[in-house]
Amino acid sequence: MAPAGLVGQATVTETGRVRVLRFAMAASQSALAMMLLIGAALLGRSYLKLTTQETGFSGDVLALSTSYPAAHVGALLQRDIETTIERLQRITGVQSVAATFGGIIDKSRTMALLRVHGRQVPITPKLVTMGYFDAVGTRLLSGRALTPHDRNYSGIVVNESFEAVLAGWFAD
Repeated sequence: MAPAGLVGQATVTETGRVRVLRFAMAASQSALAMMLLIGAALLGRSYLKLTTQETGFSGDVLALSTSYPAAHVGALLQRDIETTIERLQRITGVQSVAATFGGIIDKSRTMALLRVHGRQVPITPKLVTMGYFDAVGTRLLSGRALTPHDRNYSGIVVNESFEAVLAGWFAD
């Protein structure tokens, strides 16, 4: 029988190995916690930068997709698109409506050549209707927006990247 003073108590003697292992585990946990804390801080900073980044588009835009019969091309397709825009503009609360042919930001790459000052320049055209930039909340940095006179590809709007590439090509 155990003496009365030792009932419920256990005696454990740590060896040197157990003590080193316990210290190593505690140090590892502390290092991991510090790495997670730093990672969370960096993630938070990145999120904050992303939310304040100028994207060129307004965040309160509703985009929808529609399709027309394959037989509708040319003037018939143009009329269908204009009719759709007119109907959407009549909806209460709608401030502006515009259309694109395909997505503006997508992975599709339709290449074309544009003649600028006698040189062929490769482009990825994105077709938009008049008022597109107002509808998506994009501000023009210079030049002018598309007008009703800009039909049949007579008007062109370029982004800053394209402008920089052109400046480099025509600098010589």
